[in-house]
Amino acid sequence: STNQFSDVPPSKYFAEAVYDLAERNIIGGYPDGTFKPGNSITRGQAAAIIAKLIKLDTAKVKDPKFKDVTTANGFYKAIAAMAEKGIIRGYGDGRFGPNDPITRGQMASILVKAFDLPRYDYSSHKNPFEDVKTSAGHNPNILIIHRLGITGGTTPSTFSPNIAITRGQAAKMMQATEEAKSKIVTLR
Repeated sequence: STNQFSDVPPSKYFAEAVYDLAERNIIGGYPDGTFKPGNSITRGQAAAIIAKLIKLDTAKVKDPKFKDVTTANGFYKAIAAMAEKGIIRGYGDGRFGPNDPITRGQMASILVKAFDLPRYDYSSHKNPFEDVKTSAGHNPNILIIHRLGITGGTTPSTFSPNIAITRGQAAKMMQATEEAKSKIVTLR
């Protein structure tokens, strides 16, 4: 429902994003009229929401061959379409972990890839986060979304890349990424 969620007052920093995405049927709440913004968002849920947000065609998908994602999974088509486009990957053991909470670092990487955000050479830029190195794993993508103003850290000097992201935070990051992308012009 796009009506007011009883647990998302307009004063919350993520309220505008939640209501915008709900109005466009990209995200939803719970049958009891809540959004549960403090709950973590799973990797499967994030895949489904981002696939809708970028209007990814999920009609005909190739099996991504994740051990833990069958066609019976409600997020199968979104996960398969995103894996096929190289937006998401699984774990080294062949699993995707659709029910695992998505971390801040994982979300950064997915958003950079899904929205094809510009990559930067960070060797000449100061990294504000003590827990983010410039070359490993999700770290370059964390620095990209920070530089584009999509999100900040959990403190001025930490990003907390391995902490699960909440539904409210995810909505805010997704909307901010969409807005940042609309301002970017790519010349080829």
